[in-house]
Amino acid sequence: MGTYQKDSSYGKQGEVLTDGIGPTGRKVFALDGEAVIFVEMQYEYQPLISASLVGKTAIRSIASYTVRSSRDLSQVYQVNPYNPDPVYSCDKYENAFS
Repeated sequence: MGTYQKDSSYGKQGEVLTDGIGPTGRKVFALDGEAVIFVEMQYEYQPLISASLVGKTAIRSIASYTVRSSRDLSQVYQVNPYNPDPVYSCDKYENAFS
């Protein structure tokens, strides 16, 4: 659980995509001074009964939304800088919740 190793369809974490991100014809991008959150989720569904009834078991979904205005985009802030939360990256394939 939580170890499906599948690279993003849209590049590596931190890569600058000047023409937007997403499928061709449906790309999203942030305007100057604004931010967009883009999420790509991929997982392998394991049916309870039989895979032949389900068909494809690899599931992929994308979503995006514009972050509300009046945000300081100069850095990532911690809720408590003296007890910082862990920073997760997109290249780790482990289940932190088990």
